[in-house]
Amino acid sequence: MSTSSSVIFQSDDGKGGENYKGIIVNFDGYPSGVGKRLRRLVTEHGVDVVREKLLEHPDWRAIDPETNHNRVDERFHEAAVLGWGEYYYTDTKPDDYLLPYIDPSWRNEHVYLVSVSGTVLWARSPQEAWLDVEWRDDWSDEGEDDNA
Repeated sequence: MSTSSSVIFQSDDGKGGENYKGIIVNFDGYPSGVGKRLRRLVTEHGVDVVREKLLEHPDWRAIDPETNHNRVDERFHEAAVLGWGEYYYTDTKPDDYLLPYIDPSWRNEHVYLVSVSGTVLWARSPQEAWLDVEWRDDWSDEGEDDNA
C-alpha cells in the first residue's frame, strides 16, 4: 500500500485571494485511506488545526489518527506524532511541494484539496495537465481497485 498522494490546503491570503500549500503522503493514498483519515482529522480538530499541524512536516509517511506513540527513528529520518501519523524530517518547506500538483510526472495516484471551510475533495492525479483535474465530493467510490 505504498500509493502516494498529495494534499493541498487552501488558505485565505488576507487580501481576498487564495494561497495553496501542500504535503506529500507516501502510504495508503487511496480515498479509503488518506481521504478517510483526512476527513476524520478535519472533523475532530477543525481545518485550521489540521492545516497547521500537517504543514509543519510536508513529507508524511502516513496520516493516521490512530498513531499511538511519539518516536524518532534517525536511521530512516522518520518521526511519529501521537494522533497524527508519521513523517520524514527534512529541510523541505510546504511551498516546495506544490510541484506534484502541477507536474503529472510525479505520479501521485490521488490528490486531495482541503478548502478554507474544511471541505475535502479528491481527484485522481492528472495524467496530462493540472487543469484537467475532476474534483469529486462523492466518497462512495473509495475502492482501491478502481482504476477508471
